[in-house]
Amino acid sequence: MATNDLAYHRKYRPTTIKQYIGNEKLKQTAFAALKGDKRPQVILLSGDSGCGKAQPLDSQVLTTSGYKRMGDIQIGDEVFTHNGNRGLVSGIYPQGVRPVYRITLSDRTYIDVSDEHLNCVYLYNTRKKVREDYVLTTLDLIEKFKTSEYDLRVEIPSVEFEHKDVSMSPYKFGWQCDNVYEYIPDEYLYNSRDVRLELLRGLLEEEDKFVTCKDDGVEISITSDSLSRDFEFLVRSLGIMDTVIVKKAGYISVDGKRHSLGNLYKHFLKVPDNIDFQRLEVHLGERIISQRGFYRSIVSIDRIEDKECQCIMVDHEDHTYISDFFIPTHNTTFARLLAKEYLCEDRDEVTGACDMCASCQELDDYIQTGDTSMLSSVREVDIADQSGKRDIDVVLEEMLIPTFGWKVYIFDEVHMATNQAQNRMLKIAEEPPENVLMIFCTTDPDKLLETLRNRCQLTLRVKKPTVAELGGLLKRVCSTEGVDCDIKGVNFIANRAGLTIRKALTSLEQVVTERGDATYDSAISVFEEISDTLIVNFYKKLLGTPKYDRNGNVIRDKLGNPEVSRDVLGYVTLLSQIKSKVDLNTFVNNLIDFTKKGIFVINQVQVDGVSDGELSIYRSLFGDFTVEQMANLINTLVELASGKGDVEMNLLSLGYTGLVCASNSSNQQAGGVDSGLAAMFDEVEQEQKNGDFERAMRNKEAESKGVSLADDLVKSASLDDIESLFGNVEVSI
Repeated sequence: MATNDLAYHRKYRPTTIKQYIGNEKLKQTAFAALKGDKRPQVILLSGDSGCGKAQPLDSQVLTTSGYKRMGDIQIGDEVFTHNGNRGLVSGIYPQGVRPVYRITLSDRTYIDVSDEHLNCVYLYNTRKKVREDYVLTTLDLIEKFKTSEYDLRVEIPSVEFEHKDVSMSPYKFGWQCDNVYEYIPDEYLYNSRDVRLELLRGLLEEEDKFVTCKDDGVEISITSDSLSRDFEFLVRSLGIMDTVIVKKAGYISVDGKRHSLGNLYKHFLKVPDNIDFQRLEVHLGERIISQRGFYRSIVSIDRIEDKECQCIMVDHEDHTYISDFFIPTHNTTFARLLAKEYLCEDRDEVTGACDMCASCQELDDYIQTGDTSMLSSVREVDIADQSGKRDIDVVLEEMLIPTFGWKVYIFDEVHMATNQAQNRMLKIAEEPPENVLMIFCTTDPDKLLETLRNRCQLTLRVKKPTVAELGGLLKRVCSTEGVDCDIKGVNFIANRAGLTIRKALTSLEQVVTERGDATYDSAISVFEEISDTLIVNFYKKLLGTPKYDRNGNVIRDKLGNPEVSRDVLGYVTLLSQIKSKVDLNTFVNNLIDFTKKGIFVINQVQVDGVSDGELSIYRSLFGDFTVEQMANLINTLVELASGKGDVEMNLLSLGYTGLVCASNSSNQQAGGVDSGLAAMFDEVEQEQKNGDFERAMRNKEAESKGVSLADDLVKSASLDDIESLFGNVEVSI
């Protein structure tokens, strides 16, 4: 493929450490360690956790109580992972409007995913006679699908529900199901594997239903639409591949008129060898033990539309979950760049890898995709994947084999390894064989054994670039591509991408493709984001309008706070407009980002990527907040972001109660308003009584707008709340 035809995320992603934007101190440390003949052989590489399982809000996620819309998933929901285990949803991350692709499989099932979704696939390499597992973004999966000589396959998982007593024998219910019932009750569908298997045996025992197909499978015909859907769920929950073909059942003539008999649903099943689904002797002889083609593979990947998406974090060692049709779904870039520095044949100590030699050229595709199938010098093990856990001992034994050049072993998500596995790694790390490089990648270094951390000869912490750094990269890309842009536009795209290089490049290309430039107006139009103006209007409706006396003076309460008239109808109407434009979870995410910047701005802290016009907006808006309102706002936003309760109802409630009243319960939970803050209010009240109203106002304004506001916020909101709200903002003072 010509370079000009490459997607932005492949064309402009860094191929050497020197090209890696941001992290200047990190790059200096790495280059210093690589000088001379004695290079570190055990490196610990840590970085922020990401989230890459973004799907449309109308996608289905399999929970332990059945399928649930992605948009309705809440923190604490229990879901099934790709291997049938269970995990709790520990995080929900709205992603805004993203490009959505449909991945269609050979059994006619499909899954809709975003461009950055992580997909779990595998292939069987017939030359090596081994299975190779991959976790690829959708864009990388498209490239792999185009170039792979082998079928890209997707697991067929099975799940186990809790056992429940049923009113009728599952076998008996299944035997008479198609004749008496037109659906399968939940008490059978969401029951133990044994109950579901007996139900299936009953369904398949009628001789007019059971057929052995030419391709060594099983065929069953069903005439009821609802029963067909339930049957799909039943067999797929047991790990059986089910291909459904819908045909017309035929016609019948009544009084000379032709009437349709409806649809006929033909289910072609491929059943694993370990499932005995027959009881009767007449059928046992028809059981074919080895069924050819017991796997489903990808047959097409098509761009369909842009949709509101979100991703979820699953608190389980493999972080996967099961989506529509029982399809399972799931950053080691700097580690791959490090490997290139070690393997380069003509490396310069100042500029780094040459990017020209045969070794560098060979590594370029690997850096983009993580595909090591064509490399003999790099081995990458994903500990989060079950196959990765099985590979650990094999890889550790392989390290002991003498090598004449550098051999690089990258252990991704190493904190997922058991203590026993980490101890086995420790033995090698204590005295690594010559020319062997071990890179331990983790988002949680504290979960590593202290002894293993101490054996690492070099520790590097990778941070995301700042808005200015990533925006600068996007601006250079626009210049190279001959595309118009403005600073606000590229900075908006950088912020929206969560300061992730790959996602920012993908988003930039989407804006350019659809609008022809990368200006702020174009970016807003493509992603349908909530504008700053709408957020300002939301806050103004929430705060209300000050009341004035006959002389035109603002009426204040005994604490000096202005009394306001609140337009509840206007607030609810505005919230309805917001809901029509964007998912409310995404809106809350935007509110938090906007508010974080505003709080820093009014406290004289410089924030990257904020224009003079935006500074004026932040100062004008948040300067109207009292100290108590600001503290209550923080508590409210943290509670909204936690995913507890219905977001829409919480926002509606906020409109009726306002910030001060709405936060009473939150303040009580956080310990109430600090005594120091209460003392300040008492002092203001006393000064008012003494007739020194003007001085009280000046003191209060200084308190609310000065740097001491941050201290008051910390006192009135818990430290955990403040950290969770400010934790990921890049600022410079």
